[in-house]
Amino acid sequence: KSKNGENYLLKLIPKEFHPALSQMILEIDPETFWIKSTKVNDVYENTIELTFTEINTNQSLPASLFQFTIPQGSELITPSKGK
Repeated sequence: KSKNGENYLLKLIPKEFHPALSQMILEIDPETFWIKSTKVNDVYENTIELTFTEINTNQSLPASLFQFTIPQGSELITPSKGK
C-alpha cells in the first residue's frame, strides 16, 4: 500500500537493461484497480510522473473517430460466421 494507506503501489523492473527505463511504479486504486498515477525512472535518474484524474468510463464516442482505410495492396480478411 502507499504511504497514505489508500492505494496499492506496484513496482515494475525490466528483466533486461534498457537506458530509458530502470523502473516503473504504478499507483492503483484498490477498489476499481484503475491506475491513478505512474512514475517512470530511467538509468540517468530522470523521472516522468503522470497523474490521472477525472477518469470517465463508458463514454459515448462518435463512430467518425474510428475510420480505417485499407492500405493499397492489402487484403482484408474477415472471420466467417458460424465457424
